[in-house]
Amino acid sequence: LMLGGNIIVMHEGRVLQIGPTAEVYMAPASTKVAEIFSDPPINFLPGVVENGQVMLGDGLSLPKTDNIADLTPGEYTFGVRSNRLNLKCEATANHACITGTVELGEINGSETFIHFSHGDLPLVVQEVGVHSIEVGSTISVYAHPNDFYVFDKAGSLLVSPHHGG
Repeated sequence: LMLGGNIIVMHEGRVLQIGPTAEVYMAPASTKVAEIFSDPPINFLPGVVENGQVMLGDGLSLPKTDNIADLTPGEYTFGVRSNRLNLKCEATANHACITGTVELGEINGSETFIHFSHGDLPLVVQEVGVHSIEVGSTISVYAHPNDFYVFDKAGSLLVSPHHGG
């Protein structure tokens, strides 16, 4: 529900978060709020922090820098919005490269939503422009560590790309 610049995010009759719309978008209190308040869907990857590294999904790693530098060893859920994934890398070693198999290319006005799978994980990248992507082809998608949300095992927000830890 939207009330004068504020939003109430509800699920199954329960209020999950109330606040200014932009604040709730930038700092969703939980994975459920992030899921409800993201279109196209937010991408979630299970992650483990150990030995100074962040291991995501199936063999991906992120350097433990900037917003995620203070994470203690353990299991987390990492979330990255579709518009923060890119088909091109800005030539920095800090970016995570996620490879996957294209499942669907969905043209939505002047954008293309590319649905792909990395192992068993369904992911979506949102690209500006109309792109012809062949189903079944392999793509590489890039994300900067500072673009990830981090949620604890219970699904509560620990780190927002917009606010740090």
